[in-house]
Amino acid sequence: MISMDDCIGFSGLNADQVDLVAHRMHMHPVIASEWIETVLDQPGGEALVACFLVDERPFRDHTTAGQFACECLRLLRKEAVQ
Repeated sequence: MISMDDCIGFSGLNADQVDLVAHRMHMHPVIASEWIETVLDQPGGEALVACFLVDERPFRDHTTAGQFACECLRLLRKEAVQ
């Protein structure tokens, strides 16, 4: 059986970071670990995961993970253009 520590280890982040992403995405840390691992394997994935680890104050008005992710992607695109 895979343990929680295994899942966190596969994600490439530490337990606190996985918990933060899980909290902001409203999902269980095991699911968040898998999501992180999948996203980090894609182009631009590191930047997207990093959005979930930054200070949440600019995003506190977003009530869903989808809204939060869309705002992160918008900011990433804006920075890429500059």
